[in-house]
Amino acid sequence: AAILIPLFVYIESKFKYPMLDLRLFKSRVLLFAYSADLINGIARGALMFLLIFYLLGIKNMSPFMASIYLIPFAATMMIMAPISGRLADKHGSRFLSSIGLVISGVGLLGYAIFIRADMSLVEIVLWGAIMGFGSGMFNSPNISTIMGMVPPERRGIAGGTRTMLMNAGSVISIAMAFAILSSGLTPQAMDALFIGAQVGGKGIFVNTFISDLRFAFFLSFIISIAAAIISYMRGPTPIWREDVKKLAKESGK
Repeated sequence: AAILIPLFVYIESKFKYPMLDLRLFKSRVLLFAYSADLINGIARGALMFLLIFYLLGIKNMSPFMASIYLIPFAATMMIMAPISGRLADKHGSRFLSSIGLVISGVGLLGYAIFIRADMSLVEIVLWGAIMGFGSGMFNSPNISTIMGMVPPERRGIAGGTRTMLMNAGSVISIAMAFAILSSGLTPQAMDALFIGAQVGGKGIFVNTFISDLRFAFFLSFIISIAAAIISYMRGPTPIWREDVKKLAKESGK
């Protein structure tokens, strides 16, 4: 796949309506907004999987109860998203989206520092809610930036590109997380995790598993801060009309 990337870029550059419009990346603002989406996906894409394994394998919860404790992440993100969108319309998206990634990183750092076998469920909910709050603060302003940077007829492909990069980041995140977990656990332990076996049986070692979780969360924290820096590096809010006209002209409109 990596070998064929140059060929893909060459072919896509020859079409007026490509699947992936590489001209979008010529804009500094779009380039950094897209990059922030990709890196944010890498930072938190594996969060749900890591927490599910922790709740099933260490807390010995049922899948249903484990999913209940993940709701605060989604709930705070859902609540914060429209609020941050309104704030971005009034005050710009650069600062809000960057701070959102920092707050999300704080949640990841909280997990990295405080996660342990006897971690209270209140702590689990708290750090998840902080992460959701930060993610909601990031997503709406960043999407607003991307949609505002392109003419109406190109917003579909602009949104599709964002979704592609976000999903690609999540895939990378999951691959990294499983590589970290599998490096310290036996194949039997990994199999037991997948079926929700409790730690202490079937070869799952508590200390090793917790140590791997901490490293994965700390690495995600570092990546989230990197995403915040990238987001802020997009620069000040541009003059939208001039950018839209430029992109429209490049697309032959």
